[in-house]
Amino acid sequence: MTNVFLCEDSADGIFTAIYNAYESKNGHANNHIQVHIPGYNRQLFCEYIEVPTDYEKAVKVARSLRQKINGEVYDWLFSAAASYDLEKADSIYRAVILAFHMGAGVLNHLTNPAVSHICKLNLHIDNEIQHYKGFLRFVELKNNLLLAKIRPKNNILFLLADHFSDRYPDENFAIADVRRNSLLFHAKGKPVTFTGKTDFDLNRIEGEYSENEQLLQDLFKTYVSSITVKERSNPHLQRQLLPLRFREYMTEFE
Repeated sequence: MTNVFLCEDSADGIFTAIYNAYESKNGHANNHIQVHIPGYNRQLFCEYIEVPTDYEKAVKVARSLRQKINGEVYDWLFSAAASYDLEKADSIYRAVILAFHMGAGVLNHLTNPAVSHICKLNLHIDNEIQHYKGFLRFVELKNNLLLAKIRPKNNILFLLADHFSDRYPDENFAIADVRRNSLLFHAKGKPVTFTGKTDFDLNRIEGEYSENEQLLQDLFKTYVSSITVKERSNPHLQRQLLPLRFREYMTEFE
């Protein structure tokens, strides 16, 4: 009988399920890992096992990947766990099995369906990260906090941390993922922290603009409008370079 391990939609949740799948001794061909979502369509002749996230088990899997293979393979799998694709969990499981057999060469084994799938997930994630590095807009609040809001398809908030903490090391800033209701916060001279999924009220965080913020927004909108050449407008090309879904919280499109 096939065991289906239902896990949380996170790297820790997936790695916990991988640990339990190995521990089950049921045979990898008889195991399947699935992100647990409401209304998941269950199949006959399968035993469904709910897997509570266990940080210690997840760390053991991560440590094994780093020590027995290398950090590059771990980062590759960890990044794929941020994808919104709900089939990612089993692909990561299959890639882990393969990695322990062939080592770092798994990264180039593109004929394997699981490896190919993970590469596609990471490509999509990398593209979205690059877009937000360029399109993310901060606003300054009265308390001098810089606040930005995003609505990414993938759970990339933590993957943006290093870029913006390096770019604004002397600023207090926060980036809110409004889709997942999670928050990244950076305080001057301190490491980045995350709230994870929480019930915080974004309106309370937003507060009011600083004295100069509205003026700067108006100036920026005026600048964008003034450099526009209407006769050379190409909406189709604009949507290719700047997809509509990234414009929701961009100052010049508000």
